[in-house]
Amino acid sequence: MKKTFWFSGFILLLLYVVPFVYAAEPRLVRVGAFNYYPGIFKDNDGQIKGFYVDALADLARRENLRIEYVYGSRNEGLERIKSGEIDLLTSVAYTPERATYMDYTETRLLTDWGELFMRPESHIHDIREAGGKKVAVMKGDIIGQNFIELSKKIGISCEFIELPDFEGVFQAVAARQVDAGVVNSTFGMAKRKKYGLRSTGVVFSPFDLYYTVAKGRNQDLLAVLDTYLHDWSHQKDSVYAQARRKWGHNPDNAVRVVPEWLKNTATVLGVLTLAALAFIILLRRQVQQKTAEILQREAGLQQSNAMITLLLNSTAEAIYGIDLSGNCSFCNTACLTMLGYATPEQLLGKNMHALVHHTHADGSPFDENDCSIFKSFQTGQPIHIDHEVLWRADGSSFQVEYWSHPIFKDGNVVGSVVTFFDISERRQMETKLRESEERYRSIFVNSHSIMLIIDPDSGAILDANSAATAFYGWTREQLQTMRIHDINTLSPEQVAEKLHMAQQNNRHHFHFKHRLANNSIRDVEAFSSPIRIGTDTLLFAIIHDITERKRLESTLFFLLQCSTLPSGEDFFEALARYLAQTLEVEYVCIDRLESDNLEAQTVAVYNDGRFESNVRYALQDTPCGEVVGKNICLFEQGVRHQFPNNAVLQDLKAESYIGTTLWGLDGKPIGLIALIGRRPLTSSGHAESVLQMVAIRAAAELERRLAEQQHKQLELQLHHAQRMEAIGTLAGGIAHDFNNILTAIIGYAHISQMS
Repeated sequence: MKKTFWFSGFILLLLYVVPFVYAAEPRLVRVGAFNYYPGIFKDNDGQIKGFYVDALADLARRENLRIEYVYGSRNEGLERIKSGEIDLLTSVAYTPERATYMDYTETRLLTDWGELFMRPESHIHDIREAGGKKVAVMKGDIIGQNFIELSKKIGISCEFIELPDFEGVFQAVAARQVDAGVVNSTFGMAKRKKYGLRSTGVVFSPFDLYYTVAKGRNQDLLAVLDTYLHDWSHQKDSVYAQARRKWGHNPDNAVRVVPEWLKNTATVLGVLTLAALAFIILLRRQVQQKTAEILQREAGLQQSNAMITLLLNSTAEAIYGIDLSGNCSFCNTACLTMLGYATPEQLLGKNMHALVHHTHADGSPFDENDCSIFKSFQTGQPIHIDHEVLWRADGSSFQVEYWSHPIFKDGNVVGSVVTFFDISERRQMETKLRESEERYRSIFVNSHSIMLIIDPDSGAILDANSAATAFYGWTREQLQTMRIHDINTLSPEQVAEKLHMAQQNNRHHFHFKHRLANNSIRDVEAFSSPIRIGTDTLLFAIIHDITERKRLESTLFFLLQCSTLPSGEDFFEALARYLAQTLEVEYVCIDRLESDNLEAQTVAVYNDGRFESNVRYALQDTPCGEVVGKNICLFEQGVRHQFPNNAVLQDLKAESYIGTTLWGLDGKPIGLIALIGRRPLTSSGHAESVLQMVAIRAAAELERRLAEQQHKQLELQLHHAQRMEAIGTLAGGIAHDFNNILTAIIGYAHISQMS
């Protein structure tokens, strides 16, 4: 009997000691640590803590790893993983630049976003109200840079103060050194109570966080991390989930659970104690053995109940159990707190559906017969409802997400365990995000400016607003199948170069030509700016049609060149040809008015690409007769049918007509310009602008020529008068001389007669 006792003791000792003796040397993994509370941070006692640390500690125990933390700033961590000083980084957001020297886990750690926090008495409820304020951001942080870029895009100006870390940002806000601070949501929600701050409701730039290793190194470690992350994401009570719940509150409010090493030690000691008791009981009589077994079972049950109660009350999620009738069988502290009850007795034995379910999330009344939990009793399958309404004891309601898992006994469903948590704040945030997205989408869609969103790498048109579809003549869906090369008259190489320039600059300005759906070509002016959507950088382009402006500029340039026309070219002929080519009409005539504006004398006629001889014609029953005395006379279509007796209109098969009066300096009509086309006039506004510009110059030229003509006539009249005066003087002289001679002759004759 004594030998058996010592032999059994020796065997138990071997079972306990041997695994520790022959355990393999743990692998050293150096982890870069920085202040990313509550994920990972250095506590006041100098220890590295956080829910990443707890999760890695459990992973290290299971995989025989030794974790060594190297503390520094985030940027120091990035430099250390490049140099190989550390093996692993936590909480790394993906960027293309970081992906060049780091490999990421396929499964994300968590999704975070930027959030703007302020003091309770501040009045910043919208991002535009932050304009003119002092805003603190973390130096080198992606969230801070995204907020700075966002404020620039929506046109607000803030004074940004860069600080080393998020702790410094919150300290500056609390100390009134700045008006608000930008941090990630995880840090902000965990630290806001400590610093007495609250969220402004301004959230932006959601991003995913991952574990990373150096490029091409520690791939086995990366694979192990991916496996655990995948398992943790599908287990609601995983070590990682418990660690997040534990550190998701302020340290003062955190519920301290039993350390893992203490539980392991207690378990080992418990097993040894039970084994020793069993060993002693085996040596006792049968009666003592039976008694010990009963006591052992009772002790195990009590221990299990105590452990279950501890675990239930340590979780942040609300948990309660129901039987097949829907009556509450147990509940934890979080359940009582969320539902507003003081003691478990207020819920135990009560029908939970009658207490907490009054209506569904859509407002429809709750019918117990349609309850998905009761249906799961029949199917035996767990259920998940992501949006439901529960009612508190005081009659108020709140939104929850909950899970229900059936409880089986001997293969039959005997009840269910229900877990839920309050998602009211999350829903409010999602609503604000959705409203913000809808607001900016409405601005994009309804703007009168032509707007495109373009992929700078491929040139693909990702989106277009209503103004763009109206301008190009294609539907939004058609434009989304096209590239910018398809509507641009530049070569693909030139387009790629301009897209690259726009991507590199914060704002870029282009001038080029675009082709519309009807194959017409329009001059456009484009302003493009890079925008970030998630991790992608796209181009946002605002396009203006400047075709008419370019034509007006061309007209001004033509008028400036009129003083240097080629030798021998008449101004009016050059003007007629220019108008025909610029306004795309077949017939242009420039006339001088005569006979009290009843007739016109053409000074230039341009017809189908050639000049015709000038003619004089009556204005009656012609559209030109309608022009006289008017700034603009317009017949957009059907002009030949309105003047059936006009031969010119009939021969041309004219459809449109536009004309303007040329005014003299005295304010009276002196001429006119007429344009005739075979197509309806679709851009009359542009044609009117061009005619009004050239009419002033043409009137001045016509008046100058009329003045020259009158001057020549006056010179001729003056020359004729001077010549007649000279003849009269000569005739007078001759007559006087002749009269003197004749007097002498008559005198001589008279003397002769007397003699």
